[in-house]
Amino acid sequence: MPKAQIVRALPGVPLSVTAVSAKLGVSASTLRTWERRYGLGPSDERRAGAHRRYRPEDVERLSRMLELVRSGVGAADAAATVLAMEDSDLDVTMAGTTVPLVPVTLVEAARSCDLEHLERLIGSSVTVNGLVHTWSDLIEPAMEWILGSDEGEEPGSAPSSILTVAVLAVIRSVSDHRPRERTPDAAGVVVMADQDHSLAAHVAGVALQWNGIPTSVISTGLHAGSTGAQRFAAYRARTGASVVVVMGRGASCEKLMDCVAGTGDVDIVLVGADSPHVLDQHVQRVRTLSACVDETVALARAKMAQASTGDTTD
Repeated sequence: MPKAQIVRALPGVPLSVTAVSAKLGVSASTLRTWERRYGLGPSDERRAGAHRRYRPEDVERLSRMLELVRSGVGAADAAATVLAMEDSDLDVTMAGTTVPLVPVTLVEAARSCDLEHLERLIGSSVTVNGLVHTWSDLIEPAMEWILGSDEGEEPGSAPSSILTVAVLAVIRSVSDHRPRERTPDAAGVVVMADQDHSLAAHVAGVALQWNGIPTSVISTGLHAGSTGAQRFAAYRARTGASVVVVMGRGASCEKLMDCVAGTGDVDIVLVGADSPHVLDQHVQRVRTLSACVDETVALARAKMAQASTGDTTD
């Protein structure tokens, strides 16, 4: 049996990839993959004839990445949260802000119209728990709480709008830190959502981008004289996108599904427990945003692999 490698790092001394691997208990190949895919590599500049070294701050962010992955957060989402911490907005978020544990914390901040504090709360949760988990565990139930209250909203304050603005500010910061190179084996995705699911669509879109999937969000409503189906058809003709995520409910959603499915070889991921029941071999139905991201990433990559081999078999 090989001997265990024990490394005692001196404070402040840059470490080799082998030393970091032993320190964190993760393989060197994994560290190199994280550097290549997510930019989580050593910040030390390479000198002629020398290997790059990991500074203490590099090791710290890798440690946070590892904690998130081991807690069940996907690698891309974990990298997004770690890198987002380096953004000035989310750095401030962590300063003296307790990570919210229950949705009512966001509700109270939204009702007080304290946008800055609300962004801090959301940012701290995204940093620790990841974007998709923060949406499912905190943001979505907080929004339902606000909109479902029989107290209503005081005119001019609109806590639901305050929460929406705060969420968009945070996920924009996360999006700004995503890897800029698309995954070479992934097809583009369109997320189509009605007004009630618009914010969830943007959260899903950022999560897909972090997985290297080029993504756009299109409203399903009637705007400027065009329908969602018409806008999708135009987008598909321009980009060739053949994977669609649909978020909606009721007859209008079913009509949209018929229109999208009729445009050709399109695969659809239908999201939500209250989404229509559609029996079609090209439609996959999922209940949660987390499942939506996982299934869509797999589907987009499979579609591109199929296209590269010329296999068009259903």
